Amino acid sequence: MGNRAALQAKETILNCDEYVKSLLGDLENAKRSIELETYIFNEDSFGKKIIDVLIKAASRGVKVRLLLDGIGTSSWYDGIRKMEEGGVKVRVFNPFPLKLWQLNRTHFQSSIIFKIIYFFLRMNSRNHRKTCIIDGAIVYVGSINITQSHFSFQQGGEGWIDAVVKVTQVDLQELQFAFDIAWYGFSLNERIKKIFKPVKKNPVFRLNYFRRQRRLLYKSLLQQIFHCQHRVWMMSAYFNPDYFLLRYLKKAAKRGRDVKILLPHDPDVAIMSLFANAFYSSLLQGGVKIYEYLPSVIHAKMLIIDDWYCIGSSNLTQRSLIHDLEVDVNIQTNSAKKILEKQFLDVIQGSRQLSLEDLKKLPLYKKMLSQLLLYIRYFF
Repeated sequence: MGNRAALQAKETILNCDEYVKSLLGDLENAKRSIELETYIFNEDSFGKKIIDVLIKAASRGVKVRLLLDGIGTSSWYDGIRKMEEGGVKVRVFNPFPLKLWQLNRTHFQSSIIFKIIYFFLRMNSRNHRKTCIIDGAIVYVGSINITQSHFSFQQGGEGWIDAVVKVTQVDLQELQFAFDIAWYGFSLNERIKKIFKPVKKNPVFRLNYFRRQRRLLYKSLLQQIFHCQHRVWMMSAYFNPDYFLLRYLKKAAKRGRDVKILLPHDPDVAIMSLFANAFYSSLLQGGVKIYEYLPSVIHAKMLIIDDWYCIGSSNLTQRSLIHDLEVDVNIQTNSAKKILEKQFLDVIQGSRQLSLEDLKKLPLYKKMLSQLLLYIRYFF
């Protein structure tokens, strides 16, 4: 899957309300298969709609697989049993070791004691992807979990800022392979085969299910920043970068590039604002512009570097860079790029640009906590 495949892809950028309507319609029309993976699955009004449509699809003979994350979806729901009774296959990626219902829904076959030990050692590795592959021909990739929180205020949600892309007319084999690795696990032969397979330049999907891919994708991001000519715009739910990303961002700003970082003022995970605060002073002194969105939560993950646009599930954090399974999409079409650029600029309009004076006003305890948290930043 190279540049030619990327140029042939059809991309549709969707907000949450548009995404829900489009997704439910495509699920209702599925003919052969549905592979849905999500970090969080709540049995709220949105979750119940997904449960119903998946059960109906399975009753039509569609092969339906639902992959949940053991930490993101830690609670048991009656809807899970209802789906299984309706023919939907449900599995949990890296179950929480002390939750029996999760341990019974994994590819790993062993005694309960051994499972508890095995998954305790893997607790820091999560599946943060949010994808839905339908009939091997349609895929949704973005930042939206199966929870009502993402919806607009008008639709009964919390008005979160999200971004999803629907991609068609592209080969989805690599994405399906990534799903299968998380679903089935993988043999040594498969691991060796994929490790030594070259990662093609500019693929449609940016996947990180092996360490080699993580290193190459991160190196590619740093090179994009290093070679940028005009701008580096970043939108993320959380900000906990490593030394190299900080250094490259400040260097780009010092070269006169327009470096903007757009974050929520109050993220959905409160502790992440303390991590972000720890880096603000250094970035601002280096010429980086930082904005905090005030009306609600930013949950979108978006990169715009010159004419390179990318959205998906990856945050600007140690967790996304090192630990979690993620997927992002390199956006190719001009129409999709225009929508993303407009969204970025619209969100800035509802944001406050930070200054060094603002940081001086932070309570002393927050400053101290931010610095202390840096000692455990590797896990976040």
